[in-house]
Amino acid sequence: MLISKLPEPYKTLAKFFKKENTNVLERAFEWSRCTGQHYGSHNEFWHSVAAGNTPKIPISLLRYYKDTTGEEFPIAMPKPKTKKKQDEAKATLRGRLVEKLAERAGATEPTFESLVVEIPEGYEFDQENTIPGKIVFKKKPLTLEERMPKSWMELKKIKGYYVSSQLSKIFSVDRVNINDAVDKNVFATEDQAEAALALAQLSQLREVYREGWTPDWRDHSKDKQCIIYKEGDGGLMVTEFTFTRHFLSFQSFEVAQLFLNNFRDLIMEALPLMS
Repeated sequence: MLISKLPEPYKTLAKFFKKENTNVLERAFEWSRCTGQHYGSHNEFWHSVAAGNTPKIPISLLRYYKDTTGEEFPIAMPKPKTKKKQDEAKATLRGRLVEKLAERAGATEPTFESLVVEIPEGYEFDQENTIPGKIVFKKKPLTLEERMPKSWMELKKIKGYYVSSQLSKIFSVDRVNINDAVDKNVFATEDQAEAALALAQLSQLREVYREGWTPDWRDHSKDKQCIIYKEGDGGLMVTEFTFTRHFLSFQSFEVAQLFLNNFRDLIMEALPLMS
């Protein structure tokens, strides 16, 4: 889940607590320790937010926000609208539209017949261009949900780069009509395609260095030594995580540091697909 995609007030709360320079909620901070203390309720709360739910904000988080900033948390929890409230809002909006139309038509006491306006589907009242005797409608702008594709094939056209399976080289592609059978390996940028090559090599090397070890991210009692990149804070480094998943995770600090020392350049090439 991206922090920028969260609804309020969770977006503001996540931005306040985050410690990593990232837009990914799961990597912004350790959920159970976001106030500097260990609270199981924090972990449950952020997991619920990441799953797309709208849980109540724990009082301890609000209290920590106030103690840190000296101010009350500025955004109230959203109240779900009932169908009755939605219908009332629509009726109010229709009433205002009718009043505007009556004013432009110069009617002092408009009759019911003069106020009935049939708005075509997909259009809305164009107040700017409507004049007395002429009512103008304009196309409604598409919503975010309507603009965004809901499947791979809805992209229709793609442009980017892919890795040749025979030569392991990068090639560009620009298709007017995408081919579902062959185009799913096309990356948006050349950097991403090059990162895919590096990531494939790192995945093979990682398994050798792990020597059969597999991280259990559900086990919060055991730390995993992970290679991460922190902008402006030393770049690549080894640090421990308990349940925040990282691709380059290892069984011990010694193994992780050795892997970093040997493959630093390769890891840097893979960063576009690791952050």
